[in-house]
Amino acid sequence: MATDRPPARRAPDAAGAGRLVRLQLRQERWALPAWVAVLVLTAVSTVSAIRGLYPGAAERAALAAGIAADPSLVVLTGRVATTSVGGLTSWRLGVLLSVAAGVMGLVTVVRRTRGDEDAGRGDLLVAAGAGRAAATVAALAVAGAAALAVGLLTAAGLVSQGLPVTGAVGLAGSVAGSALVFAGVAAVTGQLSGSGRAAVGSAVTVLAACFALRALADTVAGLGWLNQVSPLGWPAVVQPFGADRWWDLVRYPATAAVLALVAVAVSRRRDVGVGLLPPRPGPAGTRVLAGRWSLSLRLLRGPGVGTVVGMAALGALAGSVGADPAGLLQSTPAVEDLLRRIGGPGGLVPAYLATMGAMVGLFVAAQAVAAVLALRREETAGRWSLLLPQPLSRVRMLVLHLAAALLWSALALAAGGASMGAVLAGRTGRGGLLGDALAATVVQFPAVLVMAAVAALLVGAMPVASGAAWLAWGAAVVLGQLGGLLQLPGWVTGLSPFAHVPRLPAVAMSWTGPIGLLVLAVAVVVLAAVGLRRRDAG
Repeated sequence: MATDRPPARRAPDAAGAGRLVRLQLRQERWALPAWVAVLVLTAVSTVSAIRGLYPGAAERAALAAGIAADPSLVVLTGRVATTSVGGLTSWRLGVLLSVAAGVMGLVTVVRRTRGDEDAGRGDLLVAAGAGRAAATVAALAVAGAAALAVGLLTAAGLVSQGLPVTGAVGLAGSVAGSALVFAGVAAVTGQLSGSGRAAVGSAVTVLAACFALRALADTVAGLGWLNQVSPLGWPAVVQPFGADRWWDLVRYPATAAVLALVAVAVSRRRDVGVGLLPPRPGPAGTRVLAGRWSLSLRLLRGPGVGTVVGMAALGALAGSVGADPAGLLQSTPAVEDLLRRIGGPGGLVPAYLATMGAMVGLFVAAQAVAAVLALRREETAGRWSLLLPQPLSRVRMLVLHLAAALLWSALALAAGGASMGAVLAGRTGRGGLLGDALAATVVQFPAVLVMAAVAALLVGAMPVASGAAWLAWGAAVVLGQLGGLLQLPGWVTGLSPFAHVPRLPAVAMSWTGPIGLLVLAVAVVVLAAVGLRRRDAG
């Protein structure tokens, strides 16, 4: 006689999280230590560089006064809290390292949550008795451990350079806290989005929005309160080496905890492998998916459109801030020298456009890397098996996907330059600035192409290490933005593709760098294709 069995009890949400932490730490044993090393070494080396460039109190005071009067610099790095060596270090690194640490946190969480689900490992974990939120809790713990390492080592490095302990803790805590917050953002977007690709795109969009809010707070009178709501503006609230409001560091773990609770709550309401907001199906009988090219464009459409809109907004903000010619002309020689170091020689306005063009290029390169890595997720999810039996080679699949990613990148670069130039031209009456701004962003395309090619090489030849593409992007950020300031050897700064991009319109156009980057990118893509052909799919 059949007997009724009681319904199976679902495992607690965080069941098995401890074991998953150990597994994820092993999976991230190369990527996270490399991230930590880059962030810590950047902080320590910047202290030495600033001490060497501005040794006297009078020089540092003149630099700080010029920065405060020049919104074109404030939009990039914020305001100076104090003229000490520590204060200038905090000004130069607070935003930059917070952005880099935020990318570290969000990429780690998405890779270990939705990335594993897209590969089919989420179902296996649940079937083995793991809780629905176990992977998310474990990923947040791993990202938190990396953030803690960044904070402790950065603080120790700053103190070893002779900086005050309280200021060092404030700056290091802000950088580590940014990693925590954006790890929490990624945990939420991972629950909402329909794929890991969309989760990364959404989290990067939030990061860019926080950067824009921080820039508005520091440059527009009456909007300083926006620093209170943007995690990238919280270093200005903490004021390392200034007021040293170290107790405000509690904002970071508190916000991360709230985001973690939201992510866990949402995880109870969705199925494994899909988001709470799944992608909408296309219309029946559409010809949009008639070929692999169309399929690649559609797969990348959401993040691509988001990047285009985001870069247009960032360009408009940059154009609005840089449209004060009086403010630009009143900058001090120290400020002009600094902008020339990071933006190239020439006048102050051209140097500003070159610097903003490089900033747009770095954001677009991040989206290009994410778009190329989406091909690896398509492979691990088993969807390649649906395409390979068709008359479509692996190499052609790689090339078409890369071409679609680069098309969206080119549109985003053009949108950023056009909006920045249009606002500048409209507010200053100098129509030539439209072409200058557009040139400053479009010329970044060869460097973006190299970053995408590096991601394709890792996907094709070393798929297990494909996540290292984000580390390459982080190194490009540090070398591109700080290489000139730190006076690093040419062979070191030359490792960043952005170091070979002409600083238009601050310098005359030279085709040597872009052509060299294009040749390098083609060679790297060929290596990626060879590697892809020689290995098994999946």
